[in-house]
Amino acid sequence: MTKQELTALNMAGFIKSQTLILLDKLNQLNLDDCADECEDLHDMAEELYFNLKRTLDK
Repeated sequence: MTKQELTALNMAGFIKSQTLILLDKLNQLNLDDCADECEDLHDMAEELYFNLKRTLDK
């Protein structure tokens, strides 16, 4: 894996982890509509991370 590929994978992982942290904060604030949107965002970030990892590992 090249340095650029590893950087992209790390960035995708960071986004995935940050959306999970944001989701927790939104739930603590009882902002249900925003939490629902953030959960969708986290699911997309997680899918992106795993798709990117699978693609780069080939």
